[in-house]
Amino acid sequence: MEDQASTGRDAESRAGTRDAVDGLPDLKRHRDTLAQSWADARSAGSALSLLHLQLGRLQEIGQVFGDEIADELFGQAIVRLEASLPRDSILARFSDDTLSLILRGSAADDAAEYAEALCHLMDRPFAVAGMSFCIQVSGGLAGDTDDVVSPAALCRRANAALAQTKPGGRRVALYTNAQQRTQASRLALMGDLFGAVERDELRLYCQPKIDLRTGRIAGAETLVRWAHPRLGLIPAAQFIALAEQSGMIGRVTSWVLNATLGFLRGWQAYDDVQTLAVNLSAHDIRHPAMAQRVQNQLDAWGVRPELLQFELTESALIEDPDAALATLRRLKDCGVEIMIDDYGTGYASLSYLRQFPMDGIKIDQSFIAPILGDVEAAAIVRSTIALGHALGRKVVAEGVECRNVSNCLAQQGCDLAQGYLFSMPMPIEELPRWQAAHIKGLAV
Repeated sequence: MEDQASTGRDAESRAGTRDAVDGLPDLKRHRDTLAQSWADARSAGSALSLLHLQLGRLQEIGQVFGDEIADELFGQAIVRLEASLPRDSILARFSDDTLSLILRGSAADDAAEYAEALCHLMDRPFAVAGMSFCIQVSGGLAGDTDDVVSPAALCRRANAALAQTKPGGRRVALYTNAQQRTQASRLALMGDLFGAVERDELRLYCQPKIDLRTGRIAGAETLVRWAHPRLGLIPAAQFIALAEQSGMIGRVTSWVLNATLGFLRGWQAYDDVQTLAVNLSAHDIRHPAMAQRVQNQLDAWGVRPELLQFELTESALIEDPDAALATLRRLKDCGVEIMIDDYGTGYASLSYLRQFPMDGIKIDQSFIAPILGDVEAAAIVRSTIALGHALGRKVVAEGVECRNVSNCLAQQGCDLAQGYLFSMPMPIEELPRWQAAHIKGLAV
C-alpha cells in the first residue's frame, strides 16, 4: 500500500500537482480539492473548515543557514503535522511558509481547539544538521458559513484570520465579520496614506535616551505620527506596515529624515546637542541610493553627521544581507552612527553583530520588562551587555518602565535606557524644553 501511495505521489509530482520539495499537493491541486470539498459539504449539509498554518522564521533560517537546512526543517515539520491530522483532512502547501488544511466534517468552533493544540505541538525544537531550531506556528481558521459564497471566499477568510495572529502572542485566530470590516478600514487608510506627505499630515515625535551612569539625556529616537484629518493622531505602528505594503515607505522615511535634519540644524548650536535616531526599513536598506540621499540631505541642511543615527532591525538585514552590508558601509562612510534595533529577537544576532558595521545594539523590550522576576531573561540581558561591550558596542535597553529595572540595568553596566519611566514620546519641538527641565531636575 505504501509503495502504491509513493508511486502515486511521484506521478502527481511529474504531473505538476504535488510540491517537488515536500510531496504535498500544490496550490492548483489544493484549489481543486477545496472546491470539491466545499461542494460536497454544501450538498450533504455537513461542516467544513479551512485552517491556514504559517511556519514562522523559515525564511530567516533559510537566509542565515541555507535553503537546504530550511527545506529539511520544513520537511520535518510536515512529518510532525501529518502524524497529528484528523481523519478525512487534507494538507497542502499554500505558499513558501504557509500550509492549508481542509477539515471536512469540522465546524470552525470545534476546529479552533484542535488548531491551538496543533500550533503548540510544533513548539518542540527540530534537530537539523546537528543544530536545534524552533519555529512558531500560527493559524488562521475560517468556517463554511451561509455567507461564504465560494471556496475562494473561504480561502480569503482563512488568510484574513491568519493576518490577525502575532509572533509571541495570539496563536490562532478565527475569522469573524468584524475582521472583514477591519480589512476594509485598512484599505481605506492605505488610500488616505498616499497623499499624507503632500498634505503635510505627518508629525515628528521623539523619545529621549538616558545615560544610566549620569542620568543625563544622551540622544533620542525619532518617531513619526500621522495627523489624520478624520481619525486624529495615528501612531506609526498602525500605518508603517501599510506604507511598506503600498510602496510608500521610502517617501515616509525621506520625510522623517528631512524633518529630523531640519530640527538638528537648529539644535546643534546648543552645547547639549545629542544624536537623533531615524528608523530604517528593509526597503530603505535595499535601496542602492540610500546612502547618497543621506549625504545629500546632510550637506543641504549643514548638519554634522555624528549627530545622526540610524536604527534598523535584524529582520531588515536578513532580507538581503549583501545589499544591506553594502548600504551600511556607505552610510558609515557618511559619518553617521548605526544601531541594531530589537536585538535578540532573530536568529542572526551574533553573526550580524560581528559582520555588520554597528555602533551599538538596542536590547528588545521583551527581554527588559521581565528581568526582575525572570532568571532566563535577566541572564540574556546580562550576557548581551557583556558581549556588546566586549565588541566595543554601546548597549541600549528599550522599554524601561520602572525605577527598579533601570537600577538593575545600571548595575549591570548598560549604557543607555529608553522608555516610559523617563518620558512618553513627545513632539520633537518640545525636546529642548524637556531636556532643560530634566537637567534642572538632576541638579536638585
